[in-house]
Amino acid sequence: MSPDRAAIAHLITSLDHPDGIRQREVMDQLLGLLQDPSLGDDVLDTALANLRVIEPPARTALIRVLSEYAHPKSLLPLMRYTFDSRGKIADSDARGLAMQAIMRIATEEHADKLFGFLMDMKSDDDPFVRGYAAEAFAQFNDPRAKHILMGMLESDPHEFVKERVTRALKKLEAAPSTQGSGALAQHNISGTELLQNIRGTQGSDRNYWLSILRERPDSFELLKELITQGGSKGTLIGLRELLEHPDPAARALVVSHLSIQRDSAEHAIGLRILAKHLQGDANPQELQLIQNSLRNTDHFVQRAALKAATASGNPDMLERALAKLDSRDEMTRSEVAAALPQAGGDALRKHAPKLRSILKKAHEARLHSASDDVELIEANLLQALSTFAADMPVGKRDMQRDALRSLHKSSARWPVLVSALKLLREATSEEPLSEDLRWSEAESAPLLDLLSHENDKVKQRALEFLRHGAPLKWQLLTNYVEPLLHDPEAPVIEHLIPLLEQATGTRAEQLLEDLALSSREDVADAARNALQRMRNTQRVVEASFVTPDEFF
Repeated sequence: MSPDRAAIAHLITSLDHPDGIRQREVMDQLLGLLQDPSLGDDVLDTALANLRVIEPPARTALIRVLSEYAHPKSLLPLMRYTFDSRGKIADSDARGLAMQAIMRIATEEHADKLFGFLMDMKSDDDPFVRGYAAEAFAQFNDPRAKHILMGMLESDPHEFVKERVTRALKKLEAAPSTQGSGALAQHNISGTELLQNIRGTQGSDRNYWLSILRERPDSFELLKELITQGGSKGTLIGLRELLEHPDPAARALVVSHLSIQRDSAEHAIGLRILAKHLQGDANPQELQLIQNSLRNTDHFVQRAALKAATASGNPDMLERALAKLDSRDEMTRSEVAAALPQAGGDALRKHAPKLRSILKKAHEARLHSASDDVELIEANLLQALSTFAADMPVGKRDMQRDALRSLHKSSARWPVLVSALKLLREATSEEPLSEDLRWSEAESAPLLDLLSHENDKVKQRALEFLRHGAPLKWQLLTNYVEPLLHDPEAPVIEHLIPLLEQATGTRAEQLLEDLALSSREDVADAARNALQRMRNTQRVVEASFVTPDEFF
């Protein structure tokens, strides 16, 4: 008998019941219908049709049911749902469960489809999805999996992903040796065969062959052959791959190629490859190529040429590129800023006032924007200033202010944070600043915010700079130092006690008195010495005075 689809749909929507016991009852009821030989197919069709339209809590429960039922018909809908719901925070739990269901349902006959899907999911924003994808790579002992998993282990920062990758690699190591199926399983192939496979495949299969190429000692020579003899398709693939290759010989290769090739896409990528390897040392042939490219009518070629011009070291080209930092085109500003650190301190030093002015504008723009490009513009300008800050005969105080200003609201903006701390280090002498050169309270305030940063190195650097240049007798310091005293790993003797001494004030003195009673002898000694110095520097002795008449 046919079920009432409306009734089944209603049952599915009721899976979002807030009572866990009641929700489990509904799940069991639906599972029973799925397992009924006369109803199961229609119930499954209805469930899969409703997978995307029900509310997230009900969808999570439905995916659990589909996982327990584990019917092959559910596999593709679950894969499509997981792929299409990327970036949807409300679906985070359901997507992780869907990945687990996919692993449970998939069989060896689904291996090829599963592999392509996993190649998409291994870069997903959700670390749990990436982790389950990593585990699934080892499910069928695919010979491609090890290369992919090793790459994930090296590049993925999330502990859950690393744990799942490690588990998958152990599973592969324990599995019986296999040659896999088809040509994709062959690793020991000639360079000619490898290039043929790269040209003749696409998508995840081509990515696999490219991963094999990257590991070969002759990878640069193979890319050179792909670029020069690969036809338009192979050339473009080779240039894109060469953009990530570290061999500086890429400079001469792209200059030679672009001297006879005027395809705009290849031209733009070739200039980016050249820009990547330039360090203010462009030769005459490279300079001529950049000069000609700056006149190109294609916007992508122009931007790439500006990047190369910035890194070239040629004064006239650098001047022209710097003028583009005032452009209204954010992408153009971004291209020039990205290459500035490569231009070299000697070339950039005379442009310090202009760079500082543009940095101030970039910082203000970053405070009002969530754009990654705006953030990177500020970070690259900071990096550019740091290339010559240590050698500046004058103006270091201004650069210290620039760095401190950029630290404002930088805690979650890692490129800006790291670059600002680098500039502050380069622009500040090794000895603590004298009292008249120390930063103001407002200038030092961003360093206080970093004392609660999740990264221990950032906290350490902030403590160092506060000791180095924050104002003396700044009692607000005590409020930020006190919570750190409860951290067993905190640098109490190295930084916290000196900062309490630097801050002065009643509360700082009380804390030092407590530390002087520490069971750790070294801490107690450091606190007692700090207290002694504080009291020795107190010039005013509190006393009550009476008139001569009252005295006698």
